[in-house]
Amino acid sequence: MAAAEVRILRARASHAARLTEIAHAAKSYWGYPAHWIALWRNQLTMTPTFVEANEVWVAEVDGVVLGFLALTGAPPQMTLDHMWVMPVAIGQGIGAAMYRHALARAAALGARSIEIEADPNAEAFYARMGAQTVGEVAYMIDGLRRALPLMEAQVTPTLAPVGALSGSLPSTAPAGALETVLPAASLGY
Repeated sequence: MAAAEVRILRARASHAARLTEIAHAAKSYWGYPAHWIALWRNQLTMTPTFVEANEVWVAEVDGVVLGFLALTGAPPQMTLDHMWVMPVAIGQGIGAAMYRHALARAAALGARSIEIEADPNAEAFYARMGAQTVGEVAYMIDGLRRALPLMEAQVTPTLAPVGALSGSLPSTAPAGALETVLPAASLGY
């Protein structure tokens, strides 16, 4: 049986509800209290306007959207503002495919680095993918200090995966017009 392919496609405004569902499910996967998830509701909600205004990409396997990423900001340093995978698909290479795509898109747009304010549970993943912890972002929640690793990934044009986008394509290409296809079995992580 052939391995499923991960297709990375430009998100459409109509994906916003599914992306919100994925973000909430992925954040909840780590066992945070329900009232924390409620506090993070606005940050985990993707709107059609956000999808249209930013570099938002979905990861699809067999026609089902199982993850997404969002790059914000502008070169020379962009931000990986969101990267979420449905819990049932964690460990299947979808996060690695999306991360590589984020690096390729940032390179195509002229960025030299990507900043990541990582969930502590995702720090090891990003480190395996080559990002370095450069600091932390701390805040208080329920009277507890919560520190998020602040990470940075260097972007080079050579990181683009097969089928990745060239720097000559506009970032405003229509949804679904650009895609990267990778076999899931070869992705690792």
